[in-house]
Amino acid sequence: MDQVPGTPSLLRAINDRTALQLLSEQGPLTRARLGALTGLSKPTATQLMDRLEAAGLVEALPGEGRTARLYRVRPGAAYVAGIDVTPARLRVRLCDLTGEIIAETSLATPRREVKDAVDRVREALTEACAAAGITVPQLNRVVIGLGGAPDPQTGRIRYAPHLPGWHDPNLPARLRSELTGQNEPDPAVDVENDVNLAAIAEQSLGVTRKGAPLECRDFAVLWIGDGIGAAIVIDGRLHRGYTGGAGELGYMPVSGQPLTRNIRRNVNGGFQSIGGAPAVLKLARSKGFSGSDAATAVRRAAEAGPLGTPLLQELAERLAVGLAPLVAVIDPELIVLTGAMLQAGGEPLRELMTAALHDIVIPRPKLVLSELAEAPVLAGAIESALAQTKQELFDNTRRGNR
Repeated sequence: MDQVPGTPSLLRAINDRTALQLLSEQGPLTRARLGALTGLSKPTATQLMDRLEAAGLVEALPGEGRTARLYRVRPGAAYVAGIDVTPARLRVRLCDLTGEIIAETSLATPRREVKDAVDRVREALTEACAAAGITVPQLNRVVIGLGGAPDPQTGRIRYAPHLPGWHDPNLPARLRSELTGQNEPDPAVDVENDVNLAAIAEQSLGVTRKGAPLECRDFAVLWIGDGIGAAIVIDGRLHRGYTGGAGELGYMPVSGQPLTRNIRRNVNGGFQSIGGAPAVLKLARSKGFSGSDAATAVRRAAEAGPLGTPLLQELAERLAVGLAPLVAVIDPELIVLTGAMLQAGGEPLRELMTAALHDIVIPRPKLVLSELAEAPVLAGAIESALAQTKQELFDNTRRGNR
């Protein structure tokens, strides 16, 4: 039976959630301090902490007396995993309920059948769990990020010809059923677009986070590395689109460039043909800057001062052309620039992109470089997994209060 607003069970549930959030954000707190922060009376705060401690969600640290003792979220109350899948490697990060990293590992990415993908994910998780001293069945949730668009209607991974073998619509279900033994609980498994996860990381940890100078609820993330992608956040909520394909800018038609036809097999043409890594590397070489990849060449131009300006200027104008339709349609307050190529261009490229974009659109969003240069997809995967796991733990506690 659903709880009626204002009933004691609902009020307890609200207090439990508030207490867990405060303990997560502010670290160990005494019962008295928690009571002061929540506005609860001393007896109510004491009952709340007893309830959470009995549920295994919080634990006491050594202290002087019952009231002076510090309490924290119990790290081992839950474990989550984030996985970043690229054509070259599959990188895994494990964290406890506090968000503390307890293990990481990296394996080569399989490129054949879905069984290879399932086997490699299981292998990577088993290796990481062994390093952390836990088992795979102890994981509450696994979030996988990859350069494609999981269709919420079918489960199929779309826009990912670079990841053969990862398109099976039953991939999450197969992972859930095959990650653990027959009699073990199955960890929840989610598959998400990698740039969407980068946007989640920006909301929780980056420039748009609550309390940051640039905190905002309407922003976009532009990712340019080996590929091109964008994520869109509207009123604080990630917008995936009906088929999960919101933000797939690489396929967008661009005036004067060949269209991307038969896009299930072909990633040439469109915005990719002027802003993708091969096109940028070709441009860089024509301007006298070489490198093993586009990001290296762009970095060398950014470090070259005035000598690199012609390359950066043309690149900025190309990227502004790709950004303009997105800005015209969603009118974001802020655009966060990330991915290897944009990070390599740094402030010189950001300034030139801002000027080029503002010259061709009426809205004038602020462009900023991401502060999460290291593993933003993994960070977003962990944040997503923790948020859902905490909600599930809270729901279990709430059911116990009925």
